[in-house]
Amino acid sequence: MASRSSPRILPSRRSPRSRFAKRAINGRCAAHAAAGNRAEALWAYERCRRLIADELGVTPSAATQSVYLDILHSCS
Repeated sequence: MASRSSPRILPSRRSPRSRFAKRAINGRCAAHAAAGNRAEALWAYERCRRLIADELGVTPSAATQSVYLDILHSCS
């Protein structure tokens, strides 16, 4: 008899909770960048990226990655 494993249930990327989290991450990074604290903005992104990778097994959305890249290239 084949064993059944429980499917891993992940929150929908379109749920209100995930939209709020994305806005919070983007807002935090943008706020640090606007205050001239580029290093903290990049570190905030990295902390969030690790958290969602470890907890959800996903990568940041394209919009969040775009915010990161804008900050990364802002002083180059």
